[in-house]
Amino acid sequence: MLNNITIIIPIFNEEKNIVLLIKSILNIYKWVQIKVIDDFSDDKSVSSVEKLLKSGENNTKIVIKNKKIDNKWLTYSIIKGINLVETKYFIVMDWDFQHPVKNIQNFINLFKWWKNIVIWEREKIIFKEKKYRILVSKLWNFFINMRLYKQWFRLSDPLSWFFWWETIFFQKIIKDNKRNFLWWGYKFLFEFLKKTNKNICNLWTFNFNFWKRKFWNSKITVIVYLNFIKWLFR
Repeated sequence: MLNNITIIIPIFNEEKNIVLLIKSILNIYKWVQIKVIDDFSDDKSVSSVEKLLKSGENNTKIVIKNKKIDNKWLTYSIIKGINLVETKYFIVMDWDFQHPVKNIQNFINLFKWWKNIVIWEREKIIFKEKKYRILVSKLWNFFINMRLYKQWFRLSDPLSWFFWWETIFFQKIIKDNKRNFLWWGYKFLFEFLKKTNKNICNLWTFNFNFWKRKFWNSKITVIVYLNFIKWLFR
């Protein structure tokens, strides 16, 4: 199992974070594979990772999207990355240290219980977040849980995207819902859970402290909010 995990890290303009994050992960988990999925960055993110690869880092691969055939959205990046996974399991995590690297150990400790979905939920936010962001997040959580009622999921943080799955399990859900799966968007976890059912899931959740970005530059914009509202009621 220890050499059978791929960590998916979708990025957009993360030249200050991504190499540090890769080194932090491999410093603890030397046996994992890492796939960095670039979402058309216009900074030095790609060249920074490529420089690391040239230095002899063999556990990491970078996937560069093709502007002619690929979409620019976080959900699309995650799906593209997982479709390229060759290991039995994968973990999707943030690129900017808001998801603590040490929490990957939770999955390793839980492996013997044969869970096929593990979700890390934000328990405590370790920085002063703007009040409107907190309010919007609570409203989204409420509406999402209403939408997930038929699937019998109840999550305190359905907006999380720090999670892991069995690769085959994910690929089957995507294959079965290829025509109605919304590939563009920002919150992949919600879209995926809408297409599955708790009866076929062995779900487990962990809580974690959500840290401030190491180099703060939020990607959430008005466009993201508007698209999420459309997505929610789709």
